[in-house]
Amino acid sequence: MKLGLFLIYGAFVATIFSMWHYYRLSVLEKNRKEIKAAEKSKKMARVGFYAMTIFVSFASVYLWYLIFTHAFQVDYIYRYTSRSLGTGYLFSAFWAGQEGSFLFWTLMTAVMGVAYMQTARRLESYSMLVINIVQLAFLLLLIIASPFAIQNGTPPDGAGLNPLLQNPWMVIHPPVLFLGYAATTIPFAIAFAVLLKQEYKNWEKLALPWALFSSITIGAGIILGAYWAYKVLGWGGYWGWDPVENSSLIAWLVVLALFHGLIVTRLRNTLHKTNFLMAILSFGMVLYATFLTRSGVLADFSVHSFQDLGINGYLTIYVISSIFIGIALLYVRRKSLPNITIEWTFFSKEQVLVLTVLLLSLSAVMTLIGTSSPLITQLLGDPAQVDISFYNKVNMPIAIGMSILLGLAPLLSWREEPFKEIIIRLIPSFVLAVITLIITIVIEMPGFQNIIFTVSAAFALTSNFVVFAQKIKLGWRLVIAPLAHVGVGFLFIGIIISGLFSESERFSLTKNVSKTAMGYDLIYKSDFNSPDGKHGLKIDITQNDETIEGDPRLYMNDYTRSAMSEPFLNEGLFNDFYLSLMQKIDNNSGNSSTFVMSKGEHKDYAGYHITFKTFNMAQNPENKEFVVSAILEFTKEDKTFEVSPSLAMTKGDQHPHPATIPGSEHGAVNPTVTIVGINAEQGQVKLEFDGLDETPTTPKPEQVIVEISNKPFMGVLWIGTIVLTLGTILAMQRRTEEVKLIPKEIEKTTHQKLCPKCKSPNSETAKFCTDCGTKLKTKKAKQSK
Repeated sequence: MKLGLFLIYGAFVATIFSMWHYYRLSVLEKNRKEIKAAEKSKKMARVGFYAMTIFVSFASVYLWYLIFTHAFQVDYIYRYTSRSLGTGYLFSAFWAGQEGSFLFWTLMTAVMGVAYMQTARRLESYSMLVINIVQLAFLLLLIIASPFAIQNGTPPDGAGLNPLLQNPWMVIHPPVLFLGYAATTIPFAIAFAVLLKQEYKNWEKLALPWALFSSITIGAGIILGAYWAYKVLGWGGYWGWDPVENSSLIAWLVVLALFHGLIVTRLRNTLHKTNFLMAILSFGMVLYATFLTRSGVLADFSVHSFQDLGINGYLTIYVISSIFIGIALLYVRRKSLPNITIEWTFFSKEQVLVLTVLLLSLSAVMTLIGTSSPLITQLLGDPAQVDISFYNKVNMPIAIGMSILLGLAPLLSWREEPFKEIIIRLIPSFVLAVITLIITIVIEMPGFQNIIFTVSAAFALTSNFVVFAQKIKLGWRLVIAPLAHVGVGFLFIGIIISGLFSESERFSLTKNVSKTAMGYDLIYKSDFNSPDGKHGLKIDITQNDETIEGDPRLYMNDYTRSAMSEPFLNEGLFNDFYLSLMQKIDNNSGNSSTFVMSKGEHKDYAGYHITFKTFNMAQNPENKEFVVSAILEFTKEDKTFEVSPSLAMTKGDQHPHPATIPGSEHGAVNPTVTIVGINAEQGQVKLEFDGLDETPTTPKPEQVIVEISNKPFMGVLWIGTIVLTLGTILAMQRRTEEVKLIPKEIEKTTHQKLCPKCKSPNSETAKFCTDCGTKLKTKKAKQSK
């Protein structure tokens, strides 16, 4: 434990050492007579950074060692592990909590800093100085909120990992997302270095691979999280516009805008100011996402939020400083930046990319406003968040615009050309768009905007697929963008179809009695217990004489004190069958005083007819408690009255407030009903009655309440995400190869040659034009030694 703290302090000192020598290197570089001193400073700065990386690496390995040896005297290990956890979950416990995830983030930044150092060249002094400052900030957080902190005594066992996190996706999703977060540090550092040195040539080629890598990893992290939620968490969907979900989406949208803008800069030497701003904001939005998730400010609004570790002030300073200082530097350097205007006299690929940057930025801004609504409204009074419909309304027109641009982009060139030629190339896309329009009318797709979105997505898919098919024979480098955009087309179509045409039905199943619903025959066969506590049912599902066995689960989560459901999912390319276990009705325990009710459900108990009508949520401004009440209607002997037990929540703690049941004959003291658990996502409440017992009756058959759903085109949606990710990976590979061709003196410009047919700019070593595929005359790249 002390060794862990020593390693963190060692990394902190090594970072300061590296910072000092990189600062000295930046000063010495201005004097050509100080070459030897500059080389010495560079060597010492690198030694310091390598030392920091080694210290952080050993600290990470040591934390894993403590986890696997069950060192429960360490508070972090006690809170997130137990002896019963399997090897995979012990491994993922490293990033299960805030302190561990900060250490993992620091480790990833260090590793990527080492990789970037090899290609930084003349930008190394300033950019590595910035990376060291970022590392210093995270190491300070690790000192304040240390994963190696000791608690009093050594418990025999740990509290264990939240059952929600005991899933294989926990081993993959968080580290991929944190890897993406860490990667945004590199474009941020490059932007700072370029602005400080005022050397603007070729900087976009250095930044492009890292922007693409950030896009891949953040995007993959979001997709993995969505699939996890869809398949495991029983939300019934893959996206809920939760504030913490949105925070990573905002960062991804800004990164997407950055690398599209960098492509314009690479080919047209314009859009510099926009790209510098996006590089600064991409890192700033990552820090803001961290602030929302880790500070606890959204504890009452998000199911993902962590508790407050007392680091709110530090996170706030980091967010404000990174954005404010970056924008201030950009403002100071505004006059020295290249100011080449974009040609708008004709419509070309350049304009499409610029409009894409604007639409991605607009989506990020609108989502940011909605996500930050609890913080904004708190400044004006009681905190509140926007309805989910807000995000759908503001992003739908943007998504339509994006689809249209995606359909136009592959069929346009960088030069002015006759409008007739463009129309001819668009004919296949127009034809499929018209066919799609007819189909949407035939199937009675609701909503005019939904129809336009579907048609525009089909238009985008067709255009990019046609170009992909035409250029694939010329090599993979020419089909990267069409391939990625084919993925976007599939993704958009999957989103709109699955969202509009999903259908579900909720009903009760009696054990060993067949029930027919939505074309399926279901039989509740038996219960099963699982070693991890996630108990469930065996249900036979028959359709078209084909029977499969479903195993939906329903268990109590001790962390959230609520019932949790894990669905059974039978996936197909064009349709998914989704079965969720909502409630198990134990009819044989007549004197049981605790049961779960779903919103709108009726139940007869102890002579009362009880109806769970709705939830009522309110914020108490005095103690900042978030109070959830269950409105229950009791009917007995033609008398009806409402009872409202409540559950007060503040920063993760829950305090039940029982409600008295009047008009009872169960003794001198009126009985009470208490909320002991809530599952807001599924509209369920767990109630406990005190002083109100039901006389045991004849045993009844066991019953459960289930919800089945048909979710069309989910397979198309997931295929879209895979194709999009593959295309982005290939793009990163191509841009990484270009970095190797940059001369050591970054201020020297590599030459571009124009295609003799379409006049599009291409790299000096390109064999075929990236737009029309025309074969080009090539020369061997001259690379400085």
